[in-house]
Amino acid sequence: MREDSLPSELRNRTPPLSLGRLHYAWVVAAIGSIAMFCGLGLGRFAFGMLLPSMSASLALSYTQSGILGFANLIGYLVAVLLSPLILPRFGTRLTSTASLFVIAASMLGMAFTISFPMLCAFYVLTGIGSGGVVLPMMSVMSHWFFPSHRGLALGLVMAGPGFGIILSGFVVPKLLPFFSLLSWQTGWLIFALINIVVACLTFALIRNHPDDVTRSPFGRV
Repeated sequence: MREDSLPSELRNRTPPLSLGRLHYAWVVAAIGSIAMFCGLGLGRFAFGMLLPSMSASLALSYTQSGILGFANLIGYLVAVLLSPLILPRFGTRLTSTASLFVIAASMLGMAFTISFPMLCAFYVLTGIGSGGVVLPMMSVMSHWFFPSHRGLALGLVMAGPGFGIILSGFVVPKLLPFFSLLSWQTGWLIFALINIVVACLTFALIRNHPDDVTRSPFGRV
């Protein structure tokens, strides 16, 4: 069929991304897993790996260490409460991208401060960013996958935080001071840079709905 014989609304739609025989839904799921790797794996679970070094260098008490962890939880809960208002308006792509940049900014802040109140404030922002990644990435799978493959897609996405824990276990023990930064500050700096890269990938590849690239969801009803 010639293109000029198609209805105008079909001719003007965004052309599908060419990925051979790979359905674009799996690209969305893979990027979702990588985003979760940053949002939860590095933004939340890696804290436990860095905490001993932070506590030793800053002389933090057990109470202060617990407050830091609680600060992250507060930020996460704030994101959970705000997501129903933000997500319908901005969509998964913008919400998750902005959240990853928030995580990166908060990690950069933690990398360059030794003030306990500032660490708490930055880690609240990390929690907000984590919540702003998790909920959109989980919900967008319902748009891209029919029930027959939705569980598999969600499982792939939720594997991301596990890889974050594994990476932290390899990287954190090998961290060394960098110029005037302590080893745990170097860790936050590295994690911030990873978040920036993943935020750019998320913005480039995530699509809110299959209609955005003229595709249908993957699987069977």
